[in-house]
Amino acid sequence: FATNTYVETISEKVLDSLTINKSNADIRIFLTHQPREFMIEKAFEMNYDLYLCGHTHGGQITFLFPFYNLSPTLIETPYMRGEFNFGKMLMVVTRGLGMSLAPVRYNSTPEITIITLAK
Repeated sequence: FATNTYVETISEKVLDSLTINKSNADIRIFLTHQPREFMIEKAFEMNYDLYLCGHTHGGQITFLFPFYNLSPTLIETPYMRGEFNFGKMLMVVTRGLGMSLAPVRYNSTPEITIITLAK
């Protein structure tokens, strides 16, 4: 598990120590608090199969327009909720159950994510 909440930069040495992957397991899972570009890129580089994160609350407050959803979360990351593929690595961003500063969710239903791993 690597936590990097609100960290804008991180030294290459620290990033390497967080993402080192010595496992010969059938599936390699990288669990972190939030979907940050530099962590996603490093996990992909280190051949992780699954990248699990949350933090965004699925947008928490989202305004729906035709062909576009607008949320303050998009200022921080384009990965608001759902599944994203990076080559062979799957990233899952869960909406979770909680809230942050505003005690409300608008157009962002809470979720409990169940992931089944199979050979």
